[in-house]
Amino acid sequence: MFSSYIFVRIDFREHENVLHVPGTVKFIYFSGAAASVPDEQIGWLRKISDSRFPVEVTPQSFEPGEKVEIREGPFRGITGELLSRKGRYLFLVRITGINYNLLLEIEQRMLKKTVKSVSQ
Repeated sequence: MFSSYIFVRIDFREHENVLHVPGTVKFIYFSGAAASVPDEQIGWLRKISDSRFPVEVTPQSFEPGEKVEIREGPFRGITGELLSRKGRYLFLVRITGINYNLLLEIEQRMLKKTVKSVSQ
């Protein structure tokens, strides 16, 4: 899904050891700190990856839209934003720690409005 990215759960003291793994180049940093993706979002990535559902990955920034949650199907419980682009309804999932977004085409009937805030 993210070309050349590998996600690791490590203690800060293990940073150096990870860099010795063949093929590893560096950690991703934002504002001087190593990027960190919340566990909940890692779970979302696993669900989406395992499903083989068509997904578009984009670093493009979006203005916050209507907050929604998927209420059925393999992505049930994932929260994001509803967007409309070129006549299609897309579900935006922000992967905050690495500043990427996932866009999934989801039928509106599978969504419900939520008051739960979406991390940006």
